[in-house]
Amino acid sequence: MGVLSVILLGCLALLSASSSGNEDAHYIRGQDNNGLVTMKGCEGHQRGDQWGSSYHHNCICKGPDRLCYPVNCLPGSEIVRDLNDLWNCEVVRSKREITESAKAVHSRGKRMTGLDAFGVFSGVVGTIGFILDRIEAAQTTAQLNEIQDQIQKLDTKMDVLTRSVSDLKLGQEYSQLVFLYGRDEQRLRNMIKTLANLQISSGKYILPGHRIQHWADMVLSYGSDGVHEVLEHLREMVFPSGIFAGKGLFEICHKRLITSYMSKYSEKMKQKVAQVYGLFGGGYAVWIAALRIKGITADISHIKEEGEGRLRDLESFLQKYTEPKNWREDLRCGPGYLAENGKQAKCHPDSHYPCCSRYNWCGNTANHCKAWRVDHRCGKGFLAENGKPAQCNPDGWNPCCSGNQWCTNNNPCNCQGVCGLQEKG
Repeated sequence: MGVLSVILLGCLALLSASSSGNEDAHYIRGQDNNGLVTMKGCEGHQRGDQWGSSYHHNCICKGPDRLCYPVNCLPGSEIVRDLNDLWNCEVVRSKREITESAKAVHSRGKRMTGLDAFGVFSGVVGTIGFILDRIEAAQTTAQLNEIQDQIQKLDTKMDVLTRSVSDLKLGQEYSQLVFLYGRDEQRLRNMIKTLANLQISSGKYILPGHRIQHWADMVLSYGSDGVHEVLEHLREMVFPSGIFAGKGLFEICHKRLITSYMSKYSEKMKQKVAQVYGLFGGGYAVWIAALRIKGITADISHIKEEGEGRLRDLESFLQKYTEPKNWREDLRCGPGYLAENGKQAKCHPDSHYPCCSRYNWCGNTANHCKAWRVDHRCGKGFLAENGKPAQCNPDGWNPCCSGNQWCTNNNPCNCQGVCGLQEKG
């Protein structure tokens, strides 16, 4: 399983270690508010590099020191290096024969294409809804196995989505956000994958070769690796907060996609939305399963309600990133070119090509972005295509901006300064 490098999303992995025999000697400060540990030096790496240290920590070089976090894998998984030289947790699959429905899910996952991305968000929402609707009341082996099949379905979708967005890059200015997101993604993926690998016997969860109680204890821990803390960290990154100068993960992903991956915006954004929603929903399923294993059934109803409420808020927040666009990825615009929303396509103002030319192409030259308006309004409060207060066309019939903000054809000598730029005197 690859660790995500975002734009938006896609995003990568996290925290601390040392290469010497005495690791403690390299700590120069304690943990920051995000749970990262600052350690001395970058072990030969350059600023922005991420790597897995010899002490099973993932680190990022911030120059001259590094930020790191330990990678602790749950029972039923083992620590391995991924293709990005970061530590990750790989689940040791049980030999239990999975059900026919689960086999079909795995087969569909392998065949997933870019076209499937347009419906994948609703698919993930439906899978998580099925799990949370039934997980509290499930008691029998058959009922719990039905939920396990859906957990396996979610796990397979998450694998595909994580690979699909792994090529997205946010840029060096957001390297710490990428690092933090990667840490929480890695931890939640490990929880979901180990949950998908649990077996049911006599109405109870079992983890062959491991103590299931130990697995549940680690999941419920209120340390930085516990599901409660990880979900809170992820929520703070997704929603705009003070952590990243008031910007949330998806705002940053949107800006990056619209400027660097515009031709794949719809596909990648919907995949990223589905992946993050799946992490949240899967995290709450893990939480409830761990409570059941520990016999803390009185808390299950509360956690289920909290999860459903958080997911409703998340779905509402993410809707704007999945709704039909009013612009086209092929940069065509204007009459004769319809956008996803069925209306005449516009050009996206945040992209490198914000203006529509008379030839129906989005661009950023003077031929695309006029400084004046076709309705002859001008001045403060009336923006032109270039996003600035509109001027009047100095070569047109109405070159002067009057005091009431209309372009007029009064004697050009009455225009103060250059016609089209100043108001009439």
